[in-house]
Amino acid sequence: PDLRTDKVAQDFARKPIGTGPFRFKEWTGNTISFENASKAQTTEGVEVVEVEEGDNETLLQQIQATLVHDQEKQVRMLVDGKIDLILETTPNLHEMLDAAGLKRSDYVPLHFYAVAFNTISPIFSDKAVRQAVAYAINKTELAQQIRQGDVADLINRGPFAHNDDKRYQKFADSMAYNVAAAEKRLKGKTPVKATMIYQDDASKTMETLAGKLVLQLANVGIQAEPKGLGMAFETQIKNKNFEMALIRHSGFSDGYNIARFYRSDSSSNITSISSEKLNKILDEWENSAFWEQRLPAAKKLHNFLLDASPYAYLFSLPTTAYFSARLDNVM
Repeated sequence: PDLRTDKVAQDFARKPIGTGPFRFKEWTGNTISFENASKAQTTEGVEVVEVEEGDNETLLQQIQATLVHDQEKQVRMLVDGKIDLILETTPNLHEMLDAAGLKRSDYVPLHFYAVAFNTISPIFSDKAVRQAVAYAINKTELAQQIRQGDVADLINRGPFAHNDDKRYQKFADSMAYNVAAAEKRLKGKTPVKATMIYQDDASKTMETLAGKLVLQLANVGIQAEPKGLGMAFETQIKNKNFEMALIRHSGFSDGYNIARFYRSDSSSNITSISSEKLNKILDEWENSAFWEQRLPAAKKLHNFLLDASPYAYLFSLPTTAYFSARLDNVM
C-alpha cells in the first residue's frame, strides 16, 4: 500500500497493532535492548495507546535481540534457558529441540526445494530424461529425511508451493513417483551419468537430501554424482555451468510470483527453459486480477511446466521458530 494515498495504510501507520510499543534502550556488543513504552507520549503523529493500570504487568517489559551466527549455539542457549526464542531453525535440529520439550511454530515464508535441470546441457536437453528423473524421486521419502512427522501436506505437486488454503490441491501431479514410467522414458537411451551440485550448509540438510536423491535415481539406472559447493555454487548456477542442481528457493508466500523462474529473458531462469507459449501463459496468469480467472491460468501453467520439466518439484518447508515455555501464542 502507498502511505501517501492509502487511508487504511495511513491509519495502520498511526495506530499499529503488535506487541509494542517499545523504544530503544541500549546496544551492547551483539545485543540490542528495547523497553516497554506503553506510557510513552504521542510523537511525530503516531498515537500510542496506553494500557489500563494493572495490565502492564502482563506485557513484555523488555526485549533483547542477540546476534548469534552459530545455530547450534542458538539451540544450546534456548535449551539452557538463556534465550526464549529462535526465529528460524534448520530441520536437522528439530529433533533435538522437540526432545527438549520446547514449543514450535511454523510460518511463512516457505522454503521451496527442487532439482533444477540445465535444459541446454547435452544430457538434459532431452525432456524424456528430465521426466525420468522426476518420476524416479519418491518425494515423501525424501522429505522425511529432514522433517519429522506427516509430510503429506508439504509435498509439491508442481511449480506452486503448497499453501494453507489448498488452492492447488486438486491439480494432479503428472510427475508423481513412478519407477515404471521413469524406466520407460530411459528405454533405448545412453546410460545417464550426471553431476548434481548443491550448496553446502552447516546444517548438512542439502547434503542429506542429495545423498538420498542419488540412491533413488540409481534405482532406475541414473548415475548421479553429488557435489557440494560453497560460494562457487551461486557462480555455477548464474553462469549455467551445471547439469542438474539441488536448489532451495526461499521467501515463498501465498501470493509468490514464480514467473521470474521461467520467463525466457529472466536472469532468474537458471534452467534456460524458453518458450513463447510459456511466456503467454505466464502473461495470462500474472494479469488475472481475480482468483476466478487466475486459478484456470495457474492450472495451465502447472500442466505446461510439469510436461516441460525444467525442474523436478519436491516439497516446501515452512520456516520454523522454537520458543521457551515462558512464551505462549507465538504465531
